[in-house]
Amino acid sequence: RVTFGKADLFLRQWEAGQVGERIQLVVANQSSVTDMERALALLRPYAPFDVIIEDGSHLQADQQRNLAQLFELVRPGGDYVIEDIHSSLQMGYDEPPRSKHTTLAMVNRFNSSRTLSSKYMSAAQRQRIAPWIQSVETLRGATRYDLTCIVSKRLNPPT
Repeated sequence: RVTFGKADLFLRQWEAGQVGERIQLVVANQSSVTDMERALALLRPYAPFDVIIEDGSHLQADQQRNLAQLFELVRPGGDYVIEDIHSSLQMGYDEPPRSKHTTLAMVNRFNSSRTLSSKYMSAAQRQRIAPWIQSVETLRGATRYDLTCIVSKRLNPPT
């Protein structure tokens, strides 16, 4: 099992070619449209991925935009994981706790209506990915503020 408790150590090992040829490190600011377009261009040749784990800024805008941007890279039957959606319940992020624009509210609405609504995604993005979503599951961890979301992609193309 590999963990990244010392991310700077991993970066130095990666730069020295000591982590394996199958590992590619893509550094990007997930809040930057330009950086994310560059990251997508670098990742597309390696897609599809079985799992993509988003564990970035914890801002609602970034979580939702990155889902719209990266979900296409997940293989049919794969999963997209949004770590730390507890930020939907806490002060200090880009949306007030429990507002209708949080990531937790977005996934709860999807589960009740099968409609993807997000002020951070364009209509075209929502229409492109919503039919591919098989299920959305929210997992609670050991603490009240430990929430993870797993978005599973349909195995077959939507009809």
